[in-house]
Order: sequence, then structure tokens, then C-alpha cells
Amino acid sequence: MRASLSLLVLKAGRKIGIETRQGLQQRLAPLGGSGMNQ
Repeated sequence: MRASLSLLVLKAGRKIGIETRQGLQQRLAPLGGSGMNQ
């Protein structure tokens, strides 16, 4: 049961990391960071 709990935490952390990265890219896009997304 402990293993499944750590797996849930890992999945949640990965999802939060992806959302944070997308948010940063959207924020930096107007500053000229849009070239990095391609």
C-alpha cells in the first residue's frame, strides 16, 4: 500500500511540473521565448 501511495505522489508531482512548465512558457512567449517552443 505504501508503494501505491508513493506512485500517486510521483504522478501528482509530474502533472504539477508539466502544468508549471506550460504556464512559464505561456508567460515568456510574449518576451521572445516563443522560438524555443518550436
